[in-house]
Amino acid sequence: MNFKVIATSLVGAVALVATMNASATLIDFEDRGNGELPLATGYQGLSWDSNAGDLWTLNGTNYSDSTSGYTTLANALVGDYVGFNAYANNPVDIAAIGDATFDLNSAWFTSAWDAQLDMRFTGLLDGVELYTMDFAAMRETAQQVVFNWTGIDTFRIDDRGQHFAIDDLVINEVPEPATLALMGLGLLGLSLSRKKKSA
Repeated sequence: MNFKVIATSLVGAVALVATMNASATLIDFEDRGNGELPLATGYQGLSWDSNAGDLWTLNGTNYSDSTSGYTTLANALVGDYVGFNAYANNPVDIAAIGDATFDLNSAWFTSAWDAQLDMRFTGLLDGVELYTMDFAAMRETAQQVVFNWTGIDTFRIDDRGQHFAIDDLVINEVPEPATLALMGLGLLGLSLSRKKKSA
């Protein structure tokens, strides 16, 4: 078998692996609930508590104060549960585990208590800021923020020391490079095996 065939097979294998891992993941916290707090590292394949703050969940639909942003956000979307930064600790880092990265597509936010809450979002890779965005979250209006940030390992949320609510976070997880390489080699081996049998 010549080099051209091997190279073509390898490119095809890598493309197939990339396609297999391009599907979006919706994180809506509906499988959590009150009493399952805070979100632990490993939930949805991510780390949720790698900085000063962490994320907890609560039932916004049945929250005791219906004027809160928790209720606003829960009522705007399908489902009852929303995430929030407990004790107003900041910043909150949502991070990949190991050497993996992810693409951040979008998320929904409200201010929990303030009429308007100034927030800053940052996308980092290996500690280097790749993206940043300032945002004003509202208590009475749920807003979707579209990021379309690619190739980050950390999504940092800082709300200047107040409470925010988050829901329907959409990401594309990208496996660690070693995992991609192993899958690509496996597919290449399968391709070479089939070509050998047909020869």
